[in-house]
Amino acid sequence: MIGGIFSMKLKKSLFILSFIFLLNPLNIYSITGRAPGISLLNRKGHLVTLSNLNKNRNLVISFWATYCIPCKTEMPKLVDMEKKYSATKNLGLVFVNIDRNSDKESAINMLSQMSIRNECLFDIYQLYAKKFIPDLKIPAIFLIDKNGCIVFEAVGGKDESLIDLEKAINLLK
Repeated sequence: MIGGIFSMKLKKSLFILSFIFLLNPLNIYSITGRAPGISLLNRKGHLVTLSNLNKNRNLVISFWATYCIPCKTEMPKLVDMEKKYSATKNLGLVFVNIDRNSDKESAINMLSQMSIRNECLFDIYQLYAKKFIPDLKIPAIFLIDKNGCIVFEAVGGKDESLIDLEKAINLLK
C-alpha cells in the first residue's frame, strides 16, 4: 500500500514538473523576447558566451551539422552577407555545430575546406540548440539585435531564407 501511494505521488510530481518545464519561457525563446544564453566551447577550446559575442553588435547565429547539405550551401552565403554588413550594420556571424559526436575534427576540417574562419561553437549535446530549435531542424538562422532579442528566424534551408534575412538586417538600426 505504501509503495502504491509513493508511486502515485511520484507520478503526480513528475507530471507537474514536466508541465512546468514545458511552460517555462526560458527554455525556448520568444520572437519578441531575448535570445536564450549560450555558453559553448569554440575551436580553440575556449568558453564563449552569447552575451560576449553580442556586445554592442547585431549577430547572426547559424546552427549546422556536417551531414547537412543545405547547411553547406548556405554557410558561404552567410559569410558573404556578414562581410557586406559588418561595417554598416555592425553585424557578426557565429556558427554553432550540433553534430552529436565528441570529435569536432570533422567539423573543423569542413570549415577549413570551405575557408570559413568565423567563430564556430560546438554543441555536441544539443542542449543550447534545442532552446532555439526544439525539433533540431537545420539549417537554422537567427538574427539577434544589439539588445539580445531575436528579430528574425529561418529554419529548414528554404530558398527565400537568405533574402528574408537580408531584409531583416536592413531594418536594423
